[in-house]
Amino acid sequence: MLLNKNVSRHAQAAMKSIYFLPAPAIATLYLIVLGFSRQLTLDHIVKSLYRDHRSIWESLHKPCGCWWSAPGRIAVPWNLFTFQWKWYKQDPEWLPQTPELAADFECIRSLQRRTFWIAPIVVGLWIVFGALNGMYDSQ
Repeated sequence: MLLNKNVSRHAQAAMKSIYFLPAPAIATLYLIVLGFSRQLTLDHIVKSLYRDHRSIWESLHKPCGCWWSAPGRIAVPWNLFTFQWKWYKQDPEWLPQTPELAADFECIRSLQRRTFWIAPIVVGLWIVFGALNGMYDSQ
């Protein structure tokens, strides 16, 4: 790549490191999309439990979704419906009573697994990008 002789070394280094920016940026956007999809699906489950299976919703301590909450309730972090670790291996005890939510629940499992695989990759890509940026800046 031919560069103008008047371009400083710093500008040349910045141009080299900027070529790597799309990798961590795209991976980060994908992680954000996974997070939003997961939260929307969790909200749908909570709303369905509230609307169609009130006793189950109450037995789960009346959880809220991230963007949806029952009338008169405020969504605060300790009220949010969370995906419990034990649900990766076994279905929750209330799922057989709500067969219409089985597909949504499996979707959340899949999204959660993808998130756990993608998140360390995203962090690694940003570390590599920062290291490359620092390496080129020091030249």
